[in-house]
Amino acid sequence: MINILAVGAGGFVGAVLRYGVSAAFVSKLGLHNAFATFSVNMIGCFVIGFLAGFEFRNIQPVKYFLIAGLLGGFTTFSAFGLDALLLFKDGETFKAIMYITCTLCLCLLSVFAGFAAFKMIN
Repeated sequence: MINILAVGAGGFVGAVLRYGVSAAFVSKLGLHNAFATFSVNMIGCFVIGFLAGFEFRNIQPVKYFLIAGLLGGFTTFSAFGLDALLLFKDGETFKAIMYITCTLCLCLLSVFAGFAAFKMIN
């Protein structure tokens, strides 16, 4: 039961952070929401790669809070799909293809970079 509560609490925090990033990109920077989604996914992939180095033996609720909850609520691959669709619908084919390509490649690299960062400090 504690793990379920940890996921829920982390999901709440992650979703609120995600909303804040999106609001800042759109209202404060005047950028398309795709840039917010891209940034969130890059950050989330780096952090999950970093956390992959930890062994959460006796602190499973922390693992569930951070990985399933916080990062699950923060990263947004469903929003990624919607943003790509909207770019295509708006006739921004080149931007859509670049967005999809950069997101997939750079987010995967971010996971590896996060793990490498963990290894460097441990």
